[in-house]
Amino acid sequence: MKQNILKKCIGVILFAGAGFAACSDDDLMTYEDVSRIYFAYADSDGKNEEASADSRVVNMGYDIPLKEDSIIRIPIKMMGRTAETVREVKAMLISEESTAVEGKDIEIVSASLEANSVVGNVVVKLNRTEQVEKKMLMARIRLASNEYFHTDYSESRYDKDGNRNGLIFTLYFTALADKPSLWAASTSSQMLQSYFGTYSNAKMTLLYEACGLTREDFEIDPTDNDPSGRTTLDKRFPSEFVFGLISMVNRYLADYKAVHGEPMLDEFGQELKTGLPSII
Repeated sequence: MKQNILKKCIGVILFAGAGFAACSDDDLMTYEDVSRIYFAYADSDGKNEEASADSRVVNMGYDIPLKEDSIIRIPIKMMGRTAETVREVKAMLISEESTAVEGKDIEIVSASLEANSVVGNVVVKLNRTEQVEKKMLMARIRLASNEYFHTDYSESRYDKDGNRNGLIFTLYFTALADKPSLWAASTSSQMLQSYFGTYSNAKMTLLYEACGLTREDFEIDPTDNDPSGRTTLDKRFPSEFVFGLISMVNRYLADYKAVHGEPMLDEFGQELKTGLPSII
């Protein structure tokens, strides 16, 4: 009796073993067989601040010349096997958590991994809309599953506090630039206003385009110890030079009005003017 029971047990074990042996390596689904997509920062070692950031601030107010839009590439990464073809990635704006409006302020242009690669980009276009001109907007972008990738891996490897989700990236963007330091310092700001009129982003663009100046021309070197800006202003903008700039700007504005039939306006709807008439 005992021998029969033993034979039956051995038979069951041998049958099960044969079943397992019949499954080849190709038949077994491994973790790597299902590719997973996430933002590349989640795999960063934290040594590179930019590569480790789960957000980015973009200020289009510093673009010279000013552009109607700005293209941003957000790195993504894959866990799994590479493919010989380009694979599309699904990226979407979380509208309820964003102040930017999709199709107006922001557009997700594309998202993909190149062939034979584990890295790729989400390509986003930020548009210079009326809202972007006035304030900082926020866009929260999330990766979603599709036929190529799963999104069940959201950990950030070096996130000690557990506050970061590797499937989400946040963009903050505006076209409202901060004033250059010469326009912000106590003495130089008053003198610049008397020369060129009230400060605005449009006024700075006008000076760049009409006179060939750059933002650096209006920045105080921190090593110069010039908190009032007076020394820097006298050095860079002597009287004769200023009068020449004013004439160039006034001529530029007159030409614009002649062509368009109306004056050039700033971002607040006010006519752009200098503080003085042309002298030379």
